[in-house]
Amino acid sequence: MKNDIAEQDTDQADGTIVHFFPDNEIFENYRFIDEYIEKMVWNYAYLNAGLTINLNGKKYYSSNGLLDLLENKTSKENCYIQSFT
Repeated sequence: MKNDIAEQDTDQADGTIVHFFPDNEIFENYRFIDEYIEKMVWNYAYLNAGLTINLNGKKYYSSNGLLDLLENKTSKENCYIQSFT
């Protein structure tokens, strides 16, 4: 279902707001997996450096894009190091 909303003047930055409400007839017994959605939102933020994504009150932002992704994935707390002795 699409609802067109009339344009209004605002002092906020430009952007797009998307609301998604699953249709119970199409998506029977759906549920959101928050961890999966958060990973996907982070991927969009990394691929669009400087973009801020607001999801359910939480902001996702990457100033350096793929460099931030690389640093996040290789940080000490995310790495498993096996010692060979």
